[in-house]
Amino acid sequence: MAEAETKSIDSASIKMIKKAASDGVNTAFDRAETMRPCPIGMVG
Repeated sequence: MAEAETKSIDSASIKMIKKAASDGVNTAFDRAETMRPCPIGMVG
């Protein structure tokens, strides 16, 4: 997981991102890190 401070400048959001990580909850940021790029643009 990327550092919470790079995901938001809002202190409340950073706290919730860290809480989600400590509770084992995936966030949209976690899911985005594991997704593969869409191949449609590469195919043309």
